[in-house]
Amino acid sequence: MFVYGEVPSSVSLLLQCGYRSKACTNHRATKLDGNLHKLCEFHRRKANLNQQKLHKRHREERALYEDVRPPKMRPAKKFRPSFQPTVEPAFPKLSLEDMDILDLLLFDMQPQSLPPLESFLPDPSATVDNNSVPA
Repeated sequence: MFVYGEVPSSVSLLLQCGYRSKACTNHRATKLDGNLHKLCEFHRRKANLNQQKLHKRHREERALYEDVRPPKMRPAKKFRPSFQPTVEPAFPKLSLEDMDILDLLLFDMQPQSLPPLESFLPDPSATVDNNSVPA
């Protein structure tokens, strides 16, 4: 109850516990660095216990949910276009034995003698005369 001689000063209200549910006249607890907490020691302990219970309940619910649902697939990595040409080899890789056989076939062949280039040209004596009339 309010007594005429006791007017609450703003300093005393600043030092009072900030518990919201009902008025608490306890002094605010002090932090390790010397600043004041918002609540008194009693309400801080009570709030911390409630928070720990809430976190424990959330952990248990999450564990139950993870046991029930199927395992989560990892998201696919983003596609990054490559500017390198992707050319598949036309032939499989050749073994050393295959390379030796190819070497024998390709490089040990005797050069073939080709006919002279003139043999591929048209014969100048066999030209058709356009001015002559066939008989």
